[in-house]
Amino acid sequence: AGAKFGLAFLWIAPLVLPMMFVVVYLSAKIGRVYGKGLFAVIYDRYPKYLLYPVMLGAFCGNIIEAAANLGGIGAAINLFVPLPVSAIVAGTALIILLVQVYGSYALLRNIFKWLALALFAYVAAAVAARPDPLQVLHHTFVPKGHFTSDFLSMIVACIGTSLSAYIYTWQSNQEVEEQIEKGRRTVDSRKGASREDLKRTRRDVVVGMLFSNIILYFIIMAAGATLHAAG
Repeated sequence: AGAKFGLAFLWIAPLVLPMMFVVVYLSAKIGRVYGKGLFAVIYDRYPKYLLYPVMLGAFCGNIIEAAANLGGIGAAINLFVPLPVSAIVAGTALIILLVQVYGSYALLRNIFKWLALALFAYVAAAVAARPDPLQVLHHTFVPKGHFTSDFLSMIVACIGTSLSAYIYTWQSNQEVEEQIEKGRRTVDSRKGASREDLKRTRRDVVVGMLFSNIILYFIIMAAGATLHAAG
């Protein structure tokens, strides 16, 4: 978005924050209270004619997004390592697969928790690009729209990358995995949640979504101040 419209999309980050909180918190609450992930709940509670299309859509969306993420990883590593991007992508995918198959949930959580700190590089990149502070403030607080296909597609892209299909399933299953790690290995032992459990879950989601949207804000700023400025 930033590459095509400059800083004109900075307002989208604070705008989608409430939406992201509501959706992700509902997904987390399902996993915490029901004791199963989102699609297991749909399987138990809804007819198959609803289950299969939803699963197919989520599967296709997740495959496309995973491929895009792997391509980005390959392109980034290629800046430092003179190997074909396809080879880097294949190697990265294999490593991630092996970690998921042979590693524990706690290992995955700790790895990606620390890797998340790398996202602050977007903040540094945006500051280093030295965008006009007045333009930044203006586009943050004064939404400006154009009813063109390009502009509307950018809105869909911003919201779609923030509320992608994997977030719903990931958040609900994360709540289940957290309970399994605490020894609640049966569905019956995981069902139900205290007010304190839900309060902690709500706090985690608020912090996570706030962090996510701060990074989204600086991604748009960095792209708008560099790629857009370079034509």
